[in-house]
Amino acid sequence: MSETSVPSLRLGLVVNPLAGIGGAVGLQGSDGEALQRAARKLDGKPRGQERLTIFLARLQRLLGDKFAQLAWYTWGGAMGAELLASLDVLAQVLGEPATQTSAQDTRCAVKTLCGRKIDLLIFVGGDGTARDVLAAIDDHTCALGLPAGVKMHSGVFAISPNAAADVVAGLAQGSLVGRIEREVRDYVPASNDTPTVRHQIVATKRYGELWVPEAGGYLQQMKIG
Repeated sequence: MSETSVPSLRLGLVVNPLAGIGGAVGLQGSDGEALQRAARKLDGKPRGQERLTIFLARLQRLLGDKFAQLAWYTWGGAMGAELLASLDVLAQVLGEPATQTSAQDTRCAVKTLCGRKIDLLIFVGGDGTARDVLAAIDDHTCALGLPAGVKMHSGVFAISPNAAADVVAGLAQGSLVGRIEREVRDYVPASNDTPTVRHQIVATKRYGELWVPEAGGYLQQMKIG
């Protein structure tokens, strides 16, 4: 095997297929069946696939022929495999989600991907997705959030899909080698938690930290209500 055929980076990809569905229709979040039903009634549209398409297009432009050297590992259907296949990006699909995806699908996918010794886990979603990643990731794997959610308080996300592509390209080219712990934050659940109450009260709490690439201005700042 020639040196150029060795994958330069092993990337895991997990997409929350419902990320952002509540944003355009004025709901502060997409977590849970109640919010998702409310968003659908208002014709809310997820935005994870759109953000992932932007990310991949820029990454291909930045890496050129070296893009083909990336080794991709993902989850089935709308959680990654469908979009990668539609863009002719080869990937190993390590499992399939339930018909109606949930947080448990994300956690199962993350745990399985980390078992393949990936160099970086890319997850597409918002703070709720970051919490699911935090619950399932091991102590050694580095992660990077591709922002597609409604609630974006955590410091583990790139500032944009293009910025995420710049970070991954830097890792693939060896220009980024450090990592740093950044907080995962999300709304504090209330006993009477509803979309209306959530509009009135913005309080977040720290749930833990994820290792992320040390990429300076490419990462969003943590926000506290």
